[in-house]
Amino acid sequence: MLSPKEIVNKWMDAFNAGDVDMLASLYDTLSVQGDTEGNLPIE
Repeated sequence: MLSPKEIVNKWMDAFNAGDVDMLASLYDTLSVQGDTEGNLPIE
């Protein structure tokens, strides 16, 4: 299992490389991403 820091590093590397498949692989099908502005969940 990856640590949160490792996940963020992989996410940043994939984003910077434009690797959509790698980005998608970092999310679970039931993931919920927080909204940093209003702190509302985005499903």
